[in-house]
Amino acid sequence: IAPDGKLIKELMPRVENKEEVEAYIKETESKSTMDRTELNKGKSGCRVLGIEAINPVNGKHVPIFLGDFVLGDYGTGAVMAVPSHDQRDYEYAIEHNIVPIICVGEEKKNSKLDSVLEQVKSALTNAKKGDKIVFAYEPVWAIGSGETPTVKRINKVVEAIKSAVKERGIEPVCLYGGSVSVCNYQELNSSNVDGFLIGGTSLNVDNFIEIAKGVDND
Repeated sequence: IAPDGKLIKELMPRVENKEEVEAYIKETESKSTMDRTELNKGKSGCRVLGIEAINPVNGKHVPIFLGDFVLGDYGTGAVMAVPSHDQRDYEYAIEHNIVPIICVGEEKKNSKLDSVLEQVKSALTNAKKGDKIVFAYEPVWAIGSGETPTVKRINKVVEAIKSAVKERGIEPVCLYGGSVSVCNYQELNSSNVDGFLIGGTSLNVDNFIEIAKGVDND
């Protein structure tokens, strides 16, 4: 959320690390809008302790941070960071020890494994030994199409991702996403993935619950 926004002022009575938060707000006041939104700058920020948001999709608690690139006079003064699909959010996540989900996947016309591994390599540019990173294998052609790769293909890609990441001293978690449904989750669950990213199917509560229970039971 924005250090200069009204939201942090409203939340301040509940903040547990007031001194740290107030110091960051003061630091931000000395910066221009251009300085704050410069893409190539360091990703400064401050966690707001004592308060968490709730993800409306899965009910999980989400930590709240101040970030000077969020402007109090623009929109709501708050953003939902998506480290898996935004470079700035990814860099912020790595800098502040937030575990990101990095989505990688190939186009159907380019099914070579190298294309996926190049994305993995790029995502690890600023990663350090011991970092926690979750990868999601999401073939671009499978997203929303109703098509999925074979379990053999998924296993091959996941094994290659884990091998590449372990070489950097990082123990990865690897998910699969791309047209996971009640019709195919059992077959997909026989692969060596650690879990699923469920897209359109999650809009149907009954289907989502069936998959969640089925995977949990296995």
